Amino acid sequence: MAGPVCSSREAVAQRLAQGYGEAPVAAGVAADGALIELYLSATGSFTLVVTRPGGLACLMAVGEGWEPVSRPAPATEKET
Repeated sequence: MAGPVCSSREAVAQRLAQGYGEAPVAAGVAADGALIELYLSATGSFTLVVTRPGGLACLMAVGEGWEPVSRPAPATEKET
């Protein structure tokens, strides 16, 4: 079983843009300081990338047919 594909964040972003037409559409920082990014193309292909604080970026998941979901409404004080 092969491990994740890793390189510099810049190299990963360039390869996803040039090879698959994917660009980052969402990002967040994990508790360990890793940057989590979702790259998406106009055709629905997607890649989930995790970049460690040292700059090493790894592809964690790839696929087709990405569909956005609506966000739930924020909870009100009565609901919490």
